[in-house]
Amino acid sequence: MRVIVTARQSLASSASTILQHLVRIIGEVSKNPSNPKFNHYAFEAVSGLVRFVVAANPSSLAEFEAALFPPFQYILQQDVAGASVSSRRD
Repeated sequence: MRVIVTARQSLASSASTILQHLVRIIGEVSKNPSNPKFNHYAFEAVSGLVRFVVAANPSSLAEFEAALFPPFQYILQQDVAGASVSSRRD
């Protein structure tokens, strides 16, 4: 996350590769959300990448939407946050 926020728009050329890695990471952590700090920073990395890359290249927004919609849809459908909260109450 810090590298993305520091590099800002200079990551525009490699944003696709970084995005693919972040999508895989989010997919894995959504299966077992046991480390909330790591999960938080993974999502912060995605938001930083979107913020700076789309500002530099507005046409890249469609790529972000296409890559992020499936994992976000899975998280919402599986109620991943609710599952991790309820397991902490037990």
